[in-house]
Amino acid sequence: MFVSVVAELQVDKPMSIPITHGEAMQAEFLRRVSELDSGVAVHLHGGRDGKTRPYTISQIQVEGETTVGDGRRYLQPGCNAWFRLTAIGALPSQAVLALSESLNSWMQFGIRRWSVFPEEHSWSGVTKLDDVFQSAWTSMEREPDGAVLHFHSPTAFETASGGGWAGWMPLPIPRLVFGSLRARTLGCTAIEEPPLPPNFIDEHVALGQFHDISSRLMSFQRHGYHRAGFTGVCEFRFDRKMPEPARVWLHLLANLAFYLGVGKDTTRGMGQVRRATA
Repeated sequence: MFVSVVAELQVDKPMSIPITHGEAMQAEFLRRVSELDSGVAVHLHGGRDGKTRPYTISQIQVEGETTVGDGRRYLQPGCNAWFRLTAIGALPSQAVLALSESLNSWMQFGIRRWSVFPEEHSWSGVTKLDDVFQSAWTSMEREPDGAVLHFHSPTAFETASGGGWAGWMPLPIPRLVFGSLRARTLGCTAIEEPPLPPNFIDEHVALGQFHDISSRLMSFQRHGYHRAGFTGVCEFRFDRKMPEPARVWLHLLANLAFYLGVGKDTTRGMGQVRRATA
């Protein structure tokens, strides 16, 4: 099961939030889950074994009049503010849905409503494993030669084992984008990869047209570092000579970006990505 829920927030008076607040969002999420079931919170947070965590959290998105200064974003009454949680798998999905049914506040905000289905909010959704496979076939029929991904929040990758200083890559390199999606899919779901040739992403996926690419710095105070990430819209082209199972697999990965996120620190607001429809 894959779940994405959106909390639409109340802004009834002038207030401010840090420009980068992903760590606070993650801490609030785990605290709220722990209030429901401490064992589930431990399962979601995981250890330091490098395994993919089966959830993502966006930062608070603000639409409307705001100003920025001194590292904070200042919100005015009536502006549209929201954030989203995604979960992969039965237990994480149950936890996120339970939050959406029980919480009416988040940090200093009241929650106006939770949205679960796409007709309620464009970043909401619920799907099952069978539907994921069907959507991959549908996508291949509609856009056989590639996929367009919208990187909504800063996205970056770690290319050096052990997190070396020069190993941070804030660019939409196909090998890194689809390699991240592949690792997340295999690490968080029961989906099995079809037989594929070695290095098939390097050899059969290319970066096509892209636009509105920009860089943004994210600050992680607890860990004492700043990281750049890219946002924008990128087309990825699939080799027509690929066998059909490989092509379907790539479309499946592109579709799952909505729930899985892409790259590093997806539990702290980075890597919020969705496929752009044709």
